[in-house]
Amino acid sequence: MSERVLIVPIATNDWWAPVVRWFLCSKYNHIFVLFEDSTLGGWWAREALFNGVQIISSERSSLSRVKHAEFYEYKDSLVPGLQESRKSVGVGYDRCGLVINIFRMFLYKVFKIKWLRPVHDPEKHTCPEDIMQIFEAVFVPGIDDLRPSMVMPGELRDFMLFSEDFHTVENPTTFGGS
Repeated sequence: MSERVLIVPIATNDWWAPVVRWFLCSKYNHIFVLFEDSTLGGWWAREALFNGVQIISSERSSLSRVKHAEFYEYKDSLVPGLQESRKSVGVGYDRCGLVINIFRMFLYKVFKIKWLRPVHDPEKHTCPEDIMQIFEAVFVPGIDDLRPSMVMPGELRDFMLFSEDFHTVENPTTFGGS
């Protein structure tokens, strides 16, 4: 049974991460869920990675390749949202949507061309879409202003930072993060 659920926006130290952060105009290139579970024992991560949405040990999570991380906790429990979203574990990663939407950002950043309609596969997730699914399941206030298929990790971080419903916490794991 999960006790605590944290949302973790991060900057990874992967070779491609600085390029993604530049395109996104953000210091964050990934976001995921970190949760404590007494049944499984310890801290676990729910991540939308290139091979799909997975539950993995926190030691194998993106915290193992982190440059910078922040940890946010919701004022109420996100456990119901995490439980509701369990049916999407195993769903594929929306690689095409990610690449085309980053290209959209590039067009805007360099040429100021707005391509408003995002590319999105409703059967697959990117990391922010996975977080949005959890937020929507527990009716997090203000989330309606964000479009799941267009939101980026930095936008979700800013949403939590400026929301009265979230607060920052220290890294609960014994490794990774800053």
